[in-house]
Amino acid sequence: TDKLRIKVHYSFFDLSGKKLTGGAVIGYLHVGEYDLSKIRNDYFYPLAILMNDKIKAALGLLVKN
Repeated sequence: TDKLRIKVHYSFFDLSGKKLTGGAVIGYLHVGEYDLSKIRNDYFYPLAILMNDKIKAALGLLVKN
């Protein structure tokens, strides 16, 4: 089955504008998937969770130092 690569870039800044962390998460969407609800729930939601985990881990490292 052919798949499309989804890459979501993110950056997290403090209130002064200093970049705290950033990166990208990658997922794959089946070609021909057109159901927006399924795309949101099955593809973008897991990417959002992964991104959230990466941000929390990076901020946790920042707080400890």
